[in-house]
Amino acid sequence: MALLPSPAPRVLVVDDDRDFTDALALLLLQWGHAVRVAHDGAEALRVAVAWQPAIVLLDLAMPGMDGLRLAEFLRAAPATANATLIAMTGCTSEAVRSRADELGVTYYLLKPADPASLRQLLTGRPQSPGQLQKSESR
Repeated sequence: MALLPSPAPRVLVVDDDRDFTDALALLLLQWGHAVRVAHDGAEALRVAVAWQPAIVLLDLAMPGMDGLRLAEFLRAAPATANATLIAMTGCTSEAVRSRADELGVTYYLLKPADPASLRQLLTGRPQSPGQLQKSESR
């Protein structure tokens, strides 16, 4: 009896740049993922708690509730406490990176992220080339 491939994990894309979220959502859909998008932290928190994604791709520098505060709330909510949090950001500050690590952000990708690296990460076969960086604290 052949095993059926497991479904691709649910992915929530959080970024205030609507063009970016739309393009990334289309790419993730092509890869077989169920995808939701949110354009600010408050919306992302509502969607995440209700939909319970396995992976959250989040921008750290958003107006209002930024990605760091969102990560803190996601870790505290039972429905999302075990989600894989992946920062996709242009922020290169060591202080921000350190805080993201403390909050349980598993991976840190610099924009524009290499699609091949992102796909490896989402399929559970992450490498460490170029922009893909494993968090030190996880």
